[in-house]
Amino acid sequence: KMMASGTGTIAMHGTRNSVTWTRLSATIPAGSPFVFLQAPVTWAPGDEIVVATSIWKDDESDQNEVRRIKAVHSTGMVLEVDAPYDFKHYAGIEYQTEVGLLTRSILLRGASTSTAALDAFGGQTMAAGESTTYEMVGVRAHRMGQQNVLASYPFHFHLKLDTRPTASTMQQCACDSCYYR
Repeated sequence: KMMASGTGTIAMHGTRNSVTWTRLSATIPAGSPFVFLQAPVTWAPGDEIVVATSIWKDDESDQNEVRRIKAVHSTGMVLEVDAPYDFKHYAGIEYQTEVGLLTRSILLRGASTSTAALDAFGGQTMAAGESTTYEMVGVRAHRMGQQNVLASYPFHFHLKLDTRPTASTMQQCACDSCYYR
C-alpha cells in the first residue's frame, strides 16, 4: 500500500508514449498472429498489448486477449504477436475493436499469489485529503486493488478537493488483471 495524506506527495513519472491505444483497421480472425492498426505506433518487440473483446455480450465470455509483440512493421501499423489469437476481433465500418499498450516503464504489481479466483487482494495507491499531490504518468497497475473492499482501488484520489491542474495528474496509465476499478 502506498499512501500520501496531509501535504504528502506520491509522484511516479514513467516514459510517455505518443500512442497508448488505437483501433483495428482490419478484423483479426481466430488463429492469426497479426494485428492491423488504424494509427502508427512506436511500440516495440517485447511490449505487451491487449486486444479488447468484440462480442456483443462480453459479460458471458471474456475474450480480451493479452499478447507480447514479436515484430513491428516499418509503418508502425502492423504487429506480429507471440501467439495466434484464440478469438475473432472485429473491425468494420460501424465499429473497430480497441488495441491498447499495457507495457509501461513503471510497473506496480500485486503479489503473484493473489488471483481473482483465490482472494482478489492486491496493492493500492491513495492520495487522501485536500493538500496532497498525486502524480501518476506512464504507470501500469497489475493485480492491484481489493475486490469488494470499498475505497481499495489501484489508483485512488480520496477526498481530493484541490482541483488545480498542478495538484494532481494521471496520464497514460494502464490497469490490467486488477480486482477493483
